[in-house]
Amino acid sequence: MKEGLPRFYQHLFRWFCNPDFYEELQGDLEEAFIDNCEVYGESKARRIYRKEVFKMIRPSVLKITHLFNKHIMTLPKNYLKTSLRAIKLHPCYVMANVFGMAVSVSVCTIAYFNYRSNATFNTQFVQAEKLYKVHGLRTGETTVGYSSLALAPALQASNISAARYLSRNLSLKDGKRLFNSRLAFTNPEYLDQFQITNLEDKIVSIPTVNEIVIVEELAMKLFNERYPVGKLIKIVFPNKEEGSFKIIDVMKDLPTNVSFYHTAILPIDTYLDFYQKSEQDWSQMANATFIKMEAHEAAQIDAELAALLPIRNENYPSIIIEEYQLDNILEWPAFEDRLYGRSFQNHLHPASVMGITGSAITILLLACFNFINTTISLSGKRLKEIAVRKILGGTRKSTTAQFLIENTFMITLAVIASFGISLILIPQYNAMFRQELIQMDLIPYQDILKFSAVIILIVTLLAAAYPSIYISKFSALKIFQRKLALSGKNVLMAVLLTFQFALCFYNIFGLFINLDNAEYQATLDRGYDITQVVNIPLKRVEQYEVLETAILKDPSVVQVAGATNLIGFSNESEFLSFSGQEHAVSTIRVGKGYPETLGLRLNK
Repeated sequence: MKEGLPRFYQHLFRWFCNPDFYEELQGDLEEAFIDNCEVYGESKARRIYRKEVFKMIRPSVLKITHLFNKHIMTLPKNYLKTSLRAIKLHPCYVMANVFGMAVSVSVCTIAYFNYRSNATFNTQFVQAEKLYKVHGLRTGETTVGYSSLALAPALQASNISAARYLSRNLSLKDGKRLFNSRLAFTNPEYLDQFQITNLEDKIVSIPTVNEIVIVEELAMKLFNERYPVGKLIKIVFPNKEEGSFKIIDVMKDLPTNVSFYHTAILPIDTYLDFYQKSEQDWSQMANATFIKMEAHEAAQIDAELAALLPIRNENYPSIIIEEYQLDNILEWPAFEDRLYGRSFQNHLHPASVMGITGSAITILLLACFNFINTTISLSGKRLKEIAVRKILGGTRKSTTAQFLIENTFMITLAVIASFGISLILIPQYNAMFRQELIQMDLIPYQDILKFSAVIILIVTLLAAAYPSIYISKFSALKIFQRKLALSGKNVLMAVLLTFQFALCFYNIFGLFINLDNAEYQATLDRGYDITQVVNIPLKRVEQYEVLETAILKDPSVVQVAGATNLIGFSNESEFLSFSGQEHAVSTIRVGKGYPETLGLRLNK
């Protein structure tokens, strides 16, 4: 089994490990590797071995005499002292550079975690690469997102792992209080496919009739405790019939970068009973059918779906589909918003992600260019210090190291400060969207540390390396003869200043474009009066009559009307037949007096 050890990491460990400890420590690593192979398999055992080798890079294990010359070991302490002294002598310069860099890094932090949220969409599910959603293709029309309620049982009869998913907004009753919540109705295969876990990181218990699994947030909202197993929840269904359900488990709250949003899971049989539906009815639709597919099963599943297609079209002739299509759950969210009958959350638009990322990179480059220019300009005040250092035996390498340590120290301070600024900016950024896009509390601290290390490395290479090398080349003789002056004729400085101005104007123009767009949106004629109309969202239909009666008592209210959808914000997809052809159209459901209340105008 030792043959499977990563050779590079073996040699790396031998290189840096103290010979006095090598045999013993290497033996422990190999023994642990063999044990891990038996428990986890060779692939994971190799990953664990690599991590353990990196953990060994510590002073008590390092072969110090080999890695560093004994004289060199005293230099870092002197470098640090000199750096702190220089920073203390120029506090305004340091504060300006650190603050400017911190703000730019904070913007990059938001852009990165915004990108990360989109890039890791649905990756929280362990078996994501094997999970597919069934879509219906219509030639020349939009793709259908929902599927027949009977499709999953038909596939299960052929030993295919298929699960139905339905979600409904229903009212939960707590005494006299009602809470509107999104509930999901599924079959056991769904819990197995998506590996939904409870608060103890175990797969949640499968609910049966009159049982329910809820999320932690709902548990705290209703019972003010994290694990109210055994307690009852009452659900009010559309026909006003109530049902009591026993809580058998509590799920972890779902992150925002997944397709699903529900506060509880109930068995599909509960839906069939309360809504009086048959699971064999091909005319009834589920929000989705999910299939777990191994590579060798693709041909069989495609054949089964093709065989079931005529049955589906025969029982649901209003929307004929040409074929079934399977889309992986890592890919489908990118076009969920373009589906007919969409029911799930989708990716951010690529333009939103790339626009924020591009702006963040631009701001970071501006900060780096400013850091370079100010560092070189300040070095003019330290020319005699450089000359004295060289006369006393300092080399160009030591001078470079001195300034590199100073600059890296300031950049590290800026990165640390940037997280404090991010804690202020991230809530403001999230407030611009309907959901919390960046959930810092759910991001592993290892990812935050890796991001910080990468940012420090990149910014050091961009902003700190060149000034350190440039300053170190100054001749002591020319400095004392006063033949050296920083005149600004350096070509690179001129190029950097040019780019800095160009990027500044880019950001300024971008700001004006956004302001112009905001003004355009505010003054856009939407075909109805937006200044005299107030929209009040309601959770239940029964609330409308009570609210209407109360509002009309106010003399300033001219008219009241109800609607299920709101123009410009929500709509429903329908098919319209015209000249023998069907066309997908967007519709809104409104009540009496709605056009007059909004002042809708026809486009003549």
